Amino acid sequence: MDLWSSLRLSPSWSNEFPPLHPLVYKAFEDNKGLITKAMDIQVLKLIIKPLNSINPIKRPQWPYVVLLDAIDEINGVAVQKAIIRVFAYINRHLFSPLHFLLASRPEPPILEAFDEFMGDRWTALELDESMNPNDDIDIFYIDHFQKIGERNPHLPLGWPGVSVRRILVEKGSGKFIFASVVVGVIGDPSSPLTPQERLDLVLEVTKRDGLWPLERLDLLYVTVLNQIPETARSQVLRILAVILAAGVTLQKLLPTPRLLDALFCLPSGTTRHHLSNLHSILKIPRRDDHVISPQHATLGDFVFEKVRSGQFGFHVDRTSLEEDTVLQIAEALQSNPEQMSRG
Repeated sequence: MDLWSSLRLSPSWSNEFPPLHPLVYKAFEDNKGLITKAMDIQVLKLIIKPLNSINPIKRPQWPYVVLLDAIDEINGVAVQKAIIRVFAYINRHLFSPLHFLLASRPEPPILEAFDEFMGDRWTALELDESMNPNDDIDIFYIDHFQKIGERNPHLPLGWPGVSVRRILVEKGSGKFIFASVVVGVIGDPSSPLTPQERLDLVLEVTKRDGLWPLERLDLLYVTVLNQIPETARSQVLRILAVILAAGVTLQKLLPTPRLLDALFCLPSGTTRHHLSNLHSILKIPRRDDHVISPQHATLGDFVFEKVRSGQFGFHVDRTSLEEDTVLQIAEALQSNPEQMSRG
């Protein structure tokens, strides 16, 4: 993993740490091929040693905070644990005033990694009601609805209004993931529906009382997935499952549009066409050799947990998926090896 590409030095660092850039560039010059080395070595050469070598008088008096968001969405538990271990290593050896804020869902392997590598050097901060998340979520809605309005000038000024935002905030139960999917669905430019029609679909989901936040989120996913034509639904669900399992169950598979066309023996461009209604829940690249990924890890949780997706007909069994995909790869390699190699 190339740590340097993830932890770029911003202009503000240059102002606060004037001697830092020359030290970092010298580290590259003295250590050829550094970006191919293990993360521990990259951290030591590019972060710890340069910062520790700065004269204490020239260090900023106030601590910087490094934020790493959504650790749980990084593919593979082993990689997630490795990143936490590296930050623990920095914490133990760095003298400069640098603090780290790592954001994640409280998945058991991640919590275990914090306990194992951080010991008593970490504190958990739960983003519950005491943090007043609804105020921030309302600001989030205001910002995104304004952008949707700018792209759709026929919408009235201030659309969709305070009362609608209040409903969406309340039904999200303080969960940013709900708000994020909501604006993704409503603002999806690839949808044949207007923003108001998409908003009406979302509001239908919110009308159901007595639901847990995850249940409302699941219904949003169902709303999006129901846009897949019935004739193509089975094949699209198989493609979607491979995308969601890549890096987890199918660790070495990189689901690019080109590879997925080859894997399922489809004409070029078919995968992209099949997924055209799913831009609100998938990150679909412009280039056919770039990886497709979910907007949120919760989509995989939904599809692979039968109790959540089974009743809607969108469940995929992980074990069967892995077995079927191995056979699919073998068949694709035999029938079209050139296309598979290019994918």
